[in-house]
Amino acid sequence: MFGAIGRWFKAVWYKLTGAMDQARRGLDTDPHVMRAKFDEIIKGKVNQIHTYKQAVATLIAQQEKKMAKVKSLTNEVQKLENLKAGALAMAKQAVAKLQGEGKTNEVVHADPNYKKCLTAYNDFAATLTEKQDHIKDLEGDIGEYDGSIANHKINLQQLQRDIEKLKSEAADAVADVITSKEETELADMINGISKDGMAKELQNLRDLRHEVRAEARVYLPWMVLAPITQLGLTMFDGIFIGATRSRDMRNMMIVATAVYFAALALLLGPLGNHGLWLSMQICFVTRGLTLALRYPALERAAGAAKAGPAGRAA
Repeated sequence: MFGAIGRWFKAVWYKLTGAMDQARRGLDTDPHVMRAKFDEIIKGKVNQIHTYKQAVATLIAQQEKKMAKVKSLTNEVQKLENLKAGALAMAKQAVAKLQGEGKTNEVVHADPNYKKCLTAYNDFAATLTEKQDHIKDLEGDIGEYDGSIANHKINLQQLQRDIEKLKSEAADAVADVITSKEETELADMINGISKDGMAKELQNLRDLRHEVRAEARVYLPWMVLAPITQLGLTMFDGIFIGATRSRDMRNMMIVATAVYFAALALLLGPLGNHGLWLSMQICFVTRGLTLALRYPALERAAGAAKAGPAGRAA
């Protein structure tokens, strides 16, 4: 039982997530939504470029500070070299003076003025070495900054190209989506036309026409027979109409109609429409025969009518 309930909830979850995925996909394929997403990505890239530029600007500022420091240290080194050279010259002068006075080396090295000049020389030399080492360190940092800044500039150019590429890609993607939607709508339109109810109705009419024609072919022999069975009827109709014997035509029509209904009652059930057609043929023949049977009387009446005026004239 619990397994069935679990499967039911799982099916509901799959259905809901499937519907959500389908709705999300439908939303993602909307041109306006897609354009907005590309714009958001491009905006993020632009923000990255601004941040990158700020970082590069900071590096350049630090490099310029170090370069200014190198320049300042270089000036200090130049002064220290001058001071070192001056201390060395003064020490040499003190040595020369003392030696000129005949002093021994021990006396010279113990001379306060010589010691002062020598100490100054050593201090200047030590400071000079320290400054030069600092300059070398700074120049190494400046070289590293040059390489780093160059790489960052290359990356910035790549980001700029990526943004231009994204803009072009966004335009192409939106155009593709619009084209795809137009093609889908056109396909749906064509599919709708092909599935139009009028087409189905037209096909039904065509099928009905074929059925009617097929049915008519079944009764075609009766239509061919009808003019033959009506031959005597039409001939005697003309004679009796010319003779103005409408009473005979009425009476024979009544007889033929009675025969028609009698034949229809007997033949319609077993023969169907063929019974109807056969009853009509019997009616036509009956009218022709009954008028033919009345024709001798018409001849006698016409002969008497001719003899009457002639006898009176004699």
